[in-house]
Amino acid sequence: MKVINGLENWQPRPDPIYIALGNFDGVHLGHRQIIKAAQKEALTKGGTSVVMVFEPHPEKVLNPGAHLPLLTSKAEKERLLREMGVDVLFQLRFDKTLREMAPREFVFDFLRGRMGAAGVVVGYNYRFGHKGVGTSTLLRRLGQEASLAVRVIPPVVVNDIVVSSTIIRGLLGEGKVKAANSLLGRYFAITGTIVHGAKRGRHLGFPTANIQVTGRPALSEGVYLVQCQWAGDALFGVANVGGCPTFGIGETRVEINLFDFQGELYGQELTVEFKEYLRPGYKFASPRELIEQIGEDVRRAREIIGKSASP
Repeated sequence: MKVINGLENWQPRPDPIYIALGNFDGVHLGHRQIIKAAQKEALTKGGTSVVMVFEPHPEKVLNPGAHLPLLTSKAEKERLLREMGVDVLFQLRFDKTLREMAPREFVFDFLRGRMGAAGVVVGYNYRFGHKGVGTSTLLRRLGQEASLAVRVIPPVVVNDIVVSSTIIRGLLGEGKVKAANSLLGRYFAITGTIVHGAKRGRHLGFPTANIQVTGRPALSEGVYLVQCQWAGDALFGVANVGGCPTFGIGETRVEINLFDFQGELYGQELTVEFKEYLRPGYKFASPRELIEQIGEDVRRAREIIGKSASP
């Protein structure tokens, strides 16, 4: 997959271009339907599939004071799209010019003119143009005028829930990680670099790997059963997301106790998949109470792993 950053680096191609439009935060099951449709169109017409996303997320630009925990970092989104076999990821800055572009200008001048698109694929609730006045219905109409093929993907429903990034964020914020995973079509994951911590976990008998993350995770604070991939092996563990109230630390962080692991991880990048929510985080009266609870967390996590491995 080729990654292109910025409009100045885009060069029109001689083959038909089919673009999946959206921000695709999470690359969830609904997003995958849009992207796969663009890939199919490109394959059928002998063209190139392009996923076009805005960086930063438009909501962070339009409402800078609002808290919007993203489901995927730029690196994670790139990895997921690469795994899907997308030809080109085009990352476009959401600047003043794009924010104030009228719907007709966006279709005729940008998509057809600058991008040279033969077709686009969007979700049913896609909005575009200045102040989001453009809808998927308007895009279809303008597409007919501009000789731009437009395909609109209907909502994807799982367990009577319409799949959306907003719904997934809400579920994660409530600790309903299994329900969120069912809409993502994969485990929610956080990727970060292992950094040195205060080493309190080691003194308590449960050494932890501390992951440095950018921004505040979408997850509810608490303790989770997690799985990590390391050197070709699947490593299970329990992770605490949040602060460290027992020791008076309020910063948000991810601390993982990997089961039966001996090795050096400092400075390494690790992807942590969240499989199940175990309990909320709370302050303990003493380190001893914390040790007892961590032991119970580990016991319960191992029990869940054992049941999932049973035939």
